[in-house]
Formats: sequence, structure tokens, C-alpha cells
Amino acid sequence: TGFKWLADAAERATRAGRRFVLGYEEALGVMIGDAVRDKDGMSAGLVLADCAARERARGRRLTDRLDDMARRHGLHAKAQTYVRFGPRDDVAARVLTQLREDPPDALAGAAVTTVSDFERGRRWHRGGDISTIDLPPTRMVALTLDDGSRMQVRPSGTEPKLKFYVEVVEHVHGAVDEARRRAARRLDAVVDDLYAATGLDPAPAEAAEPAR
Repeated sequence: TGFKWLADAAERATRAGRRFVLGYEEALGVMIGDAVRDKDGMSAGLVLADCAARERARGRRLTDRLDDMARRHGLHAKAQTYVRFGPRDDVAARVLTQLREDPPDALAGAAVTTVSDFERGRRWHRGGDISTIDLPPTRMVALTLDDGSRMQVRPSGTEPKLKFYVEVVEHVHGAVDEARRRAARRLDAVVDDLYAATGLDPAPAEAAEPAR
């Protein structure tokens, strides 16, 4: 949490001899490259405009470029949902403790392969291995599935909400639109199973994104 940690990742990558390409946060902050080490909308807008101009010169749109990326890397679909709780409720503490100590074996038919506890700085891998998370501590638990899906659960920093961020990946075999529909169905299934695993009532998506 906090965009400064993304800029810090760029600095550490540079020191290690790697090239930082892109960092972003859920609240629409984007940093492209390391010329401006902040979520600077103007520099990101310039890069996007340049990309759009290049595609237009080829008779294409930005959405065509996204489809190319889906064919190469898989189609990624994301959604955010949440549960509200009262000032005296312990919903966030209960769910985070449950996910770190007794996570589900699978969600929507895909096995859980890692459980990352960002508050304690530890990542559990299926098979029993444990590794360290080299990031500042924050109240969040993340799950990764063997099909590439991932989700993060954390309390809001400003409201009495427990927030769920979910992403699924659908490989493209044939038409991208069909993969997009499959991804949307899988996204719903993962969200439903995540709610069931934590004993919470489903809530409507707060800011579901188109499957891209």
C-alpha cells in the first residue's frame, strides 16, 4: 500500500541491473519506466497517446493491441468486491486469520498453490516450503491458484470494509471474445467460492473491469 513502494521497487531493480518497465496501483496510479518515479498521469498519458498513434498508423486500435497481448500472455479479467462491517465487528481479523491459518485447498476447481501473509512477511508454498516477503508489512493475505488466478484480501484503510481483489487468467485458443466470456464466468466462480470459503455473504462487484 502506498505508491512510494512501487518507485522503491524501480530503484531496487535499477541497482540490481534490471530494467523497470511498469508499475501500477489499484487506484489508477501508473508509472511507466523510471523517468518519473511517481504516479504521474501526464507521463503515462504521453506513452499511451504514442501507442495509440502507432496503432492508428497501422489501421488498428488500442483494443487490438490488448487482444494481441491476450493471445500472448493470456486474457486477464479482474474484479473488486467487498463486505461492510460495523465498528465493533472483527470480520477483517477473523477472515485474515482464517486465510493464513486454514486456507481453502482449492477455489473454482483450481488448487491453491501459495498463501502470502504480508503482515507477517511470509509466503507458504504448496508442499510446505516457506519463503520471505521483502516488503513493508501490511494487513493483507493473498492466494495464488495453479491456473494463474490470484486474489488479495485486506481491510480498507479509510472505511469499515473488507476488500477482495480477484484476477483470473484465461488462455486464448481461438477467438479472444470467447476467452473473454470464459474469463468472466471463471471470475464469478472464483469470487463465489472465496466468499463461501470465508463464510461471508456475496456482495455485488464494486468496480468490475472488462475482461482484457
